[in-house]
Amino acid sequence: MATLSYGSARRGNDWDARRAILQATEILLQHTPLAELSVASILSEAGVARTTFYVYFTSKYGPVAVLLEGVMNQIYDVVGAFTARPGEEQCSGQPALEKGLAGAVELFRDHRMVLRACVAHWHEVPSCGRCG
Repeated sequence: MATLSYGSARRGNDWDARRAILQATEILLQHTPLAELSVASILSEAGVARTTFYVYFTSKYGPVAVLLEGVMNQIYDVVGAFTARPGEEQCSGQPALEKGLAGAVELFRDHRMVLRACVAHWHEVPSCGRCG
C-alpha cells in the first residue's frame, strides 16, 4: 500500500496530533461519505481535542485538502518518469510508462476514498478542487 506522508518530520505532540487528524480523516473516509463526515468523528477517531483540530484546520475540509495534496504529489512523483523533459535523468520509453502507470494505479487504489470525496465535492468545496 502506498502511504502518505502526514506531515513534517518535526517531533512533538503538536505534529503528532496533526498526523493523527490526517490519518483519522483518511480512515473515516473509507466508510463515511464526506458529506456525512464531521469534525466530531475525526476528533473521536484521532483522539485529539477540538481546540487542537482548529489549530491546524478550519473545517473538516482542511484535512481532506491536505490528504488530496499528498496523494497528488505522490502521483506526480510516480508519473514523472514518463513526463520528464528531454535531458532529465529519468528512465524513458515503455518501461517508464509501465512503471508510472503501475504506481499511479496503486496510489489511486490505496487512496481512492480521498480522491472520490474530492471529486464528488470539488464544485461545492473550493479546497477540494485544488492542491496546496
